[in-house]
Amino acid sequence: MDVAELSVLAAALEVPPVQLMYPDLADGQVEVLPARYVRSVEAARWFAGEAGLPLLDDEADYQSWLTQVEAWKANALPLIQSKRLQSIRDDTDGAERRIKDTNNPRLKENWERELTLRLENLYELVLDMRAGGLKVDDE
Repeated sequence: MDVAELSVLAAALEVPPVQLMYPDLADGQVEVLPARYVRSVEAARWFAGEAGLPLLDDEADYQSWLTQVEAWKANALPLIQSKRLQSIRDDTDGAERRIKDTNNPRLKENWERELTLRLENLYELVLDMRAGGLKVDDE
């Protein structure tokens, strides 16, 4: 099954696509790699880019694990940054709405300060992402 077919099936069943890949949420054991089993929720988090590949067995060497985590962080950075970008954009939109909707001058001032900080964070993140070769639209 390719990704498009998985997506169509998930939409028809009204479930997240990752749930079709790892159906035994939360604690069911799944084969995340050949002959390597972890809890379903750990596999789903790894697949979604929310966490590194979980420790696969008790004999895992700590230094090897640290190397894997660092490699995962470096390779997952575009996804991590993209999620952070969307979060900051959502927060910025919310702050702009609150500024527009409030009649309280003190609240408005607080939200304007908050908006300024969020816009600064957004600007810095966009610069970092573009420096890393990612495409970021101007919004």
